Amino acid sequence: MAEPAPRPADETEMVGLICAILRGENAAVLQDFGALPWRLFLSLSEYHGVTALLYEKLQAVTAWPGELIETLRERALAQAVWEMRHQQAIGRAIAALRADGIEPVIFKGTALAYGLYANSVWRMRGDTDMIVAPEDGRSAGAALAEAGFVRQPAAGGELVSTQDSYILELPGAGPQAIDLHRRINNSELLSRLFSHAELRAAARPLPALCAGAWAAGPVHALLLAAMHRATHIHNPYYVEGVAHYGGDRLIWHYDVHLLAQSFTPADWQALVGLAREKGLGEISREALDRAAACFGTPVPDVVRAGLDVTGERVAAYLKAGHVRQNWMDFCAIAGWADKVRFLRELVFPPSSYMLAKYAPARPRALPWLYARRALEGVVKRLGRGW
Repeated sequence: MAEPAPRPADETEMVGLICAILRGENAAVLQDFGALPWRLFLSLSEYHGVTALLYEKLQAVTAWPGELIETLRERALAQAVWEMRHQQAIGRAIAALRADGIEPVIFKGTALAYGLYANSVWRMRGDTDMIVAPEDGRSAGAALAEAGFVRQPAAGGELVSTQDSYILELPGAGPQAIDLHRRINNSELLSRLFSHAELRAAARPLPALCAGAWAAGPVHALLLAAMHRATHIHNPYYVEGVAHYGGDRLIWHYDVHLLAQSFTPADWQALVGLAREKGLGEISREALDRAAACFGTPVPDVVRAGLDVTGERVAAYLKAGHVRQNWMDFCAIAGWADKVRFLRELVFPPSSYMLAKYAPARPRALPWLYARRALEGVVKRLGRGW
């Protein structure tokens, strides 16, 4: 699509325009449509994960350029096709796990897509996260493998990484990914905040996804959304295979916005109590504040006051650099045997991962590959700050 001569506009201005559209403001009253840099608009909508949402808001706005609306429509349709096939893959996974007596709890994007959004296509994402009890991890992996999913090489062992990625190749649909968690987060410190048992006790059925699916309840969902956003301040997330840092993707703020809108007074009360218990008060307030700034999310004053806490260990961890986080995780491990194991797993990932990462390297090159990985890590940390 040809881009007209742009008027002065930076990313901040364009993100503000996107937020206004998602708030439901009348886009037709905005002036000078043809002079906007539409390629930047489309690029930012993809990065922020809101392309399908924007199409839903804009398809009836005749004042906007037809080429732009058509491009949004094509991308929304592509997402709809992906959604249909991904739902099939998740349904196969859930059926396989339940056949072995395993009840996973789905959380983050897919749980919200089918439990919160009016149309699951609007919640763009690239995979599905689910958690099982730690003791079910091995049998869950075997059940997924039996259903056709292939486990991907992982960088860490039992302490450094508590999740595995599984891919199902569907004909004509590309890879469909599941992140199977044994604990809620790879961080030793964060992994203790929410167990499978706790999430399952408060979970809600998710029949719109498939029979037998369960999703984290709304209070847990908001706390997890706040924590997820904060984990990416210093840890990468990937959009179209490109690593990004920071916690300000609009789709994450929109999740919080919709969750907050769904809350009852009892939910708000439970949120404040659980956030303070988990040490997530500051992080939760920041997530709600960002949603309010972008979308006008209504948050009761008593909730803001209840979440107005400082000095929480979890907040300090999430705002720390990578090296500091590793140190805090190391300190959170009980017993020197596991501490030594953690360091070994951190420095020396499994050889299968190393050979896959640096393919087509051969096993005899492993010492050099570990040295190369260490050097790359140092360079990356120096480039971003420790």
